[in-house]
Amino acid sequence: MAERRRWNLGVRRLAGGGRARPVGAVAAALLGGFAALFSVTLWGSYKQDAEKRVESAVDVTRLVEAGVTRTLESAETTLVVVAETVQAALPRGEEADTAAIRRQMAESLRFAPHIRQIVVIDSDGRLLLDTRDGPATGSRLDVARLGLPDAPVDGLSNGLRIGRTVAGRYLPLTGEPPGAPAVRTVLPVAVSVGGGVQVVAALNPANFRDLLHDAPTGPHGGIAVMQFDGTTIIDGGTPVDGLDLGTAVQEGIEGGIVPLPSPDAFGREAAYRLSARYPVAVALVVDHRDSLAAWLDGNREMLFWTAAAVVGLVLLGVVLTREMARRLRLQDEVRLLFEAVEQSVTAIMITDPQGDIVYVNPAFSRITGFSAEESVGRNPRFLKSGHTPTSEYARLWARLRAGESWHGEFRNRTREGGEVWEMATISPVRDADGAVTHFIAAKLDITELKRAEGERERLIVALDRANRELTRFAEIAAHHLQEPVRRLLVFADIVGRAETDPAKTAHAAERVRQNAAALRDQLRDIQAYLAAGEPRGDVFAPDPTAVARRTATTLLRERGDATARVDIALLPPLPLDAARLALALGHLIENGLKYGRPDTPPLVRVSASDPAEGCVTLRVEDNGRGIPPHYWARAADVFERLEADDGVPGTGIGLAIVRRIAESTGGTLRIEASGDLGGAAVVMELPVAAGVALAEGAAAD
Repeated sequence: MAERRRWNLGVRRLAGGGRARPVGAVAAALLGGFAALFSVTLWGSYKQDAEKRVESAVDVTRLVEAGVTRTLESAETTLVVVAETVQAALPRGEEADTAAIRRQMAESLRFAPHIRQIVVIDSDGRLLLDTRDGPATGSRLDVARLGLPDAPVDGLSNGLRIGRTVAGRYLPLTGEPPGAPAVRTVLPVAVSVGGGVQVVAALNPANFRDLLHDAPTGPHGGIAVMQFDGTTIIDGGTPVDGLDLGTAVQEGIEGGIVPLPSPDAFGREAAYRLSARYPVAVALVVDHRDSLAAWLDGNREMLFWTAAAVVGLVLLGVVLTREMARRLRLQDEVRLLFEAVEQSVTAIMITDPQGDIVYVNPAFSRITGFSAEESVGRNPRFLKSGHTPTSEYARLWARLRAGESWHGEFRNRTREGGEVWEMATISPVRDADGAVTHFIAAKLDITELKRAEGERERLIVALDRANRELTRFAEIAAHHLQEPVRRLLVFADIVGRAETDPAKTAHAAERVRQNAAALRDQLRDIQAYLAAGEPRGDVFAPDPTAVARRTATTLLRERGDATARVDIALLPPLPLDAARLALALGHLIENGLKYGRPDTPPLVRVSASDPAEGCVTLRVEDNGRGIPPHYWARAADVFERLEADDGVPGTGIGLAIVRRIAESTGGTLRIEASGDLGGAAVVMELPVAAGVALAEGAAAD
C-alpha cells in the first residue's frame, strides 16, 4: 500500500508541474497584448471599409432608381399617347381611325427602343391591335401570366400598372407554350383606356439590366428591381431574396439599410431606394465577405509588414519560453500517461519483483469486481479459478525471470464468484541499470469473445450438418424426380401413337395427369423445404391461434370429410412468422388427417406449453395408426415414408420441412406416441430467446 501511495504521489507531482519562469510569463503577456492591439486595429480598419461600402451602395441604389423611373416614365408616356388615340378612335369604328391607331403604335415603337411590342386588348384579353407580325387580330392574350395588378397603386403613377417578367420575346398568347426564361423575357406594363380596353406593352428587360450591370455588388452580393413585397422583377444576375419593403412603404421611407440573414459571420445588408412614382424599388445587397476580400486586397502591404513583425515577436517569445515549454510538455506527457492508464478499458496491474500488487486501474476493478483497496498488497493468485494449468504458470515465470514478456489467457474468478476470461500480456520493467523493478500486466476481458467463439463453433457444426443434409437432399431429390419424369415420358409416348385404341389412350392420359400432379407436389414441397429456413415476416406471428384455426379450416374444407375434427387449444406466442407457422401446422395436421384408422373418424389436437426455461413446446397429435418407434429417428428425413404408407398420396418431405423450420430457430423436432389418442405426436421445441433476438435484429435492419 505504501508503494502504491509513493507511485501515485510521484505521478501527481509530475502532473501538477512547477511554476513557469517569470521571463516566460512576461514574454507571453507582451505577445498577447500586442496580438490583441493588432487585432483591434485591423478590425477597426476593416469595419471602416465595410461602412464605406454600404454608403456607396446607398448612392448606387439612388442612381439606379432614377434610371429605372425614367425608363418607366417613358413607357408610361408612350402608352398614354396610344391610349388617348385609341380612346378617340375606337368608339367610331372607322377604318381610317384604326389605321391612325396603328400609325401611332408604330411611331411609339420607333421612338421607344426599350419597348418590343404594343397591343390593344378588350376585357376578355382578345387582341384588337398588335404591332407584332404574326398572330392574327382576334387571338387572346394570356392575361393571367402577365401578373398585372387590377388597378394602379394610388399616388404612385398616372395609371401605369407593372406586371412580372414573362418568358418569351413577346407577350404570351393563350395556349402558347412558355418560352425559355434563359433566352428571352419581357416585362409587361399596361394602362387602361376605358370600357375594359387596355393598352399593354412588352418592355425589354435588357434596358433595366444595363442599369444594374455596373453596380459594385461583388461576387456574393446582388442588385435587383423588385416590388415592395420582395418579389423580384429584374435582377442583375444574382437574385435578392428575403427583402420585404412593406414597412418602409407604409412609413414613407424612400431609402435606407436593412440587415439580412447571413450564412456566415461577416453579415449581409441591403441598401434600397423606393421609386417616387411607381410601386417598385431598387435593392443592392452588400455581402461583407466581399468587403473583407476588398479590404485584404487594398491592405496587402500593411498586412505583410505587420505579419513580419508578429513572426519576429513570436520567434522571440519561443526563445524566451523554451524552457517553460519543455517543462510543460513533460507535465502533459505524464498527465496523459496517467489518464490513459486510469481510463483505459484494458485492465492494468503492476506488481513488485516478488509479485505483490502495487497498483491496479479502474478497468481491473470493473472486470474482476475487486477494488484497488482490496487488491493492492495481495498476490494475484487470489484471482485463480483453478482452470489454468500449473504448467502455464511455470512457463510464465520462466519467461519473466529471463527478462522476456509472456502472452496468454487466464480464466480467473470474480469477486461475485463468477468467471472471466482474460487475454494478458505481462512484461518486466527495468531501471537504468537493467534491474527488474516491477512487472506490468495488461489484461483484456475476452469473455464475450470466448462465448462468441463457442457459438461460432456450434454454428460451424450446424452449417456442416446442413450442408451434408442439403447434399443428400439434392441426391435423393434427383432420384425421386426421375421416376415421375420417366413415367410421364412413357405414357406421353403411348398417347402420341396414332394406332393406340381410345381406352388405352384415355388410361395413359390419366396416368400422365397423375404423374404430373405428383411431380408438381414434389417440386412444391422441395421449394418449401429450401425456403423453410428463413422467416417471411414478423418472427412472432401476431395471433398463432388464429393462424392454426385458419390452416385447419382450409384442410378440413379440402378434405370434405364431415367426421374429421381438429381441436386447437389457445396457443401462446411462438417464435415463428405466420407463413412458416401455417406451413408447419399444415403438414402436421394433414398427416394426422391422412393416416387415420379405418372406421375411426380422424381427430387431430394442437396444443402448446407456456414458455419455460426459455423454450416453448408446440405439440400436434392424432388418433391415427401411429408411427412405430423404430421409425421415429428417421421419419423426418427427406423422402422417408413408412412401408404402410403405400397408397396414401404424399411426397415424403412434409416432416422434413417441419424439422427444418424448427431447427432454423435453434429448436428441435421429435416424434413420440400420443398419450390418450393412441396415435402419433410430433413435438417442436422452440427457444423463445432466439425468436426475440431474431425479432430485434429484424427491427434494427
